[in-house]
Amino acid sequence: MGSADYTNRNLISSGIVVLRKPVIETQYAWVMKNGNFLTPNIDYIVNYRYNAVELKDMLLENDRIDILQFGTAPVN
Repeated sequence: MGSADYTNRNLISSGIVVLRKPVIETQYAWVMKNGNFLTPNIDYIVNYRYNAVELKDMLLENDRIDILQFGTAPVN
């Protein structure tokens, strides 16, 4: 408890994925759930205050989330 992994696991299970770098605008973060692209501002929003993507629907245990993030500098 209290570790970064524990915190991230709890955030992800509640539909919040913290990004590694800030996103300029919503269209610069593409989110896929189980291989299908989600629709910005419908299926997810970018929370600029917390530098995170918030998913509308809760995740199931085996869901896979991939985020393709565009920015001014490369992000690994």
